[in-house]
Amino acid sequence: TVRFQPGTQVSYSNAGYALLGLVIEAVTSEPYEDYLDKNLLLPLGMNDSTFHFTTQTGRGADPKLAWGHTEGEKPVQTMPIMFRPAGQFTTTAGDMARFARFLMSDGTVDGETFINPEYMAARGVPHATDAKWAGLAAGYGLGMNTYDRFGAVGLCHSGNSIGYVSQLCIYPEEQKAFFIGVNTDSENADYPALFSKLVKELKLKAPIEPASDLPLADAKDWEGYYILSPSRIESFRYFDVLLGFSSAKWQQGNLIFKGFVGESQALRPVGDHLLSADDRMLASHILMRDDEGNPLISDGFHTYAQTGASLIYGLWASLILGVAGMFWFLVHGSIAFSRLGKKAISKPEGIAFLGVVSVALPIPFFLMQSYMALGDMTAASALLAGASLFLPLSMLIAHTKVVRTEGRNRLETSHGLATIAVVQFCLVLWYWDLLPLILWN
Repeated sequence: TVRFQPGTQVSYSNAGYALLGLVIEAVTSEPYEDYLDKNLLLPLGMNDSTFHFTTQTGRGADPKLAWGHTEGEKPVQTMPIMFRPAGQFTTTAGDMARFARFLMSDGTVDGETFINPEYMAARGVPHATDAKWAGLAAGYGLGMNTYDRFGAVGLCHSGNSIGYVSQLCIYPEEQKAFFIGVNTDSENADYPALFSKLVKELKLKAPIEPASDLPLADAKDWEGYYILSPSRIESFRYFDVLLGFSSAKWQQGNLIFKGFVGESQALRPVGDHLLSADDRMLASHILMRDDEGNPLISDGFHTYAQTGASLIYGLWASLILGVAGMFWFLVHGSIAFSRLGKKAISKPEGIAFLGVVSVALPIPFFLMQSYMALGDMTAASALLAGASLFLPLSMLIAHTKVVRTEGRNRLETSHGLATIAVVQFCLVLWYWDLLPLILWN
């Protein structure tokens, strides 16, 4: 499914690099790893690096390879990935220094052109996105993105895998660079603080900040709620809308762009619908309109489309009602089973309770299986798919029992309302392609 017209948006794609690797293999008739080791790393003198899979144990293990670590300092060995060209690379700080020097050169090796100078100059420059055509220079191009942080602007590329985090930044005009490889992939680590110290130690020149400008005549048009367009992962766009929406409002001459999760950004106008975030030196965002004239906000990497408040409030109301309904049956179902035992299954609250509890059954199985098996057909994923179908089915059965009950009391009527609350939530999930919840392809 084409999510947007090619050439209009940026969407970093691991599958795209895997496809590029297949193209290299088809053209050269040799493995991707062999070709790049011989034709890229060897000419650059990166003799301690390889695109071949390297690990710490087993056959062909490299004892020099640092172990990765996850939360709680738990050591993990490197894992192979199916999309090899998207992240299978082992290197050293010394070799990355050689690579950084080459990236800051004119693209020649031993006096001969190794990379076309035009390609070298195009790194970090968006090629044909809507934001680029509208006037925003920041973006992504040919493997590097504009890195406007800590009072300096460079070209960077970051990466992470289970147990590892890395970042390479170059500042060609000043012939300075830094590379960092951390063998800890932690949710709580403050990696930006480390990057900030490195940028400070390089003593880089600050770019000239654009002059501030007053808000535009149509500035009020960009106030409202925004959602990612397109979403990060199409299959889970529901969560991008529910948890990833943002709001925009003008305050004291700045556009305050605040995500539901995360800190707000104060975007100051710098002319021609361009804005600069409070932690940036140059223009970082641009105000645009789509073909129908609807407001858009882009930072060169993500585009946000204005949406109605009814969508945001509606999804949250649906979620709250659904969770409240399930909690209702957890309580009243538990009471029914404690009083009646197995006979509680014949009661509306009993069958609804089983439907709610079934959703939790796959959790132990997911905890026992490898993270790498998340997208495979496993016992855990099969149970999850079955539970996601049984939940609405149990609610419909419970609702039917309530409807057929003559002389319903207030509690039984409440059971019926609770089933409706859960069913509407299931219908919303079905509309957003999350019911049944199938993780494998």
